[in-house]
Amino acid sequence: PFMVVPDLTLENLNHYLYQGEEDFKNNFRVLVAGGGIGDTTMFLAEQLNHTNAQIVYLDFSPASMKIAKWRAELRDLKNIIFINDRIENIPNLDLGSFDSIDSYGVLHHLKDPQKALQILQNCLQDKGGMTIMLYAKYGTTDVY
Repeated sequence: PFMVVPDLTLENLNHYLYQGEEDFKNNFRVLVAGGGIGDTTMFLAEQLNHTNAQIVYLDFSPASMKIAKWRAELRDLKNIIFINDRIENIPNLDLGSFDSIDSYGVLHHLKDPQKALQILQNCLQDKGGMTIMLYAKYGTTDVY
C-alpha cells in the first residue's frame, strides 16, 4: 500500500508493540479513534486485507466518515466497521477489546484528553498496544 503513515507498517507494529510475535492472522482487531478521512484506516486495512483482521473506524464527523467510506469502497476493503461517534462514548458502544488502538492528532482536541486516553486504555487487550500522536509546543513524536 501507499505509505501515508510510515510508522504503522505491520512490521513496525510487530517490532515495537509485540516483540516480533504477532502474525496479525488470528482475529486481530484495531480501533482507529478519530479516523478523520481515513488515511490510517485505509493504510492498515490494505495491509491486513489478506487476514481475518477487523478495523473499527470511529469519528464524530459524518462528513469525514463519508469520505473514509468512499475511499474504502474504491479499494474494495471489507474489513472495516464504520462508527460515527465520539471517543468519550466508547464505554456505551460495546465494541469489545482491541489488539491495537491508533489515535493520531486527536486527543489534545478533546475536553478531557486524560479521560479519553483512559477510555482507550480500557479497550486494550492485555497484550495490546497503542500508537498515539499529540501536538506539542515544538513538534510531534509518535509514542508506542
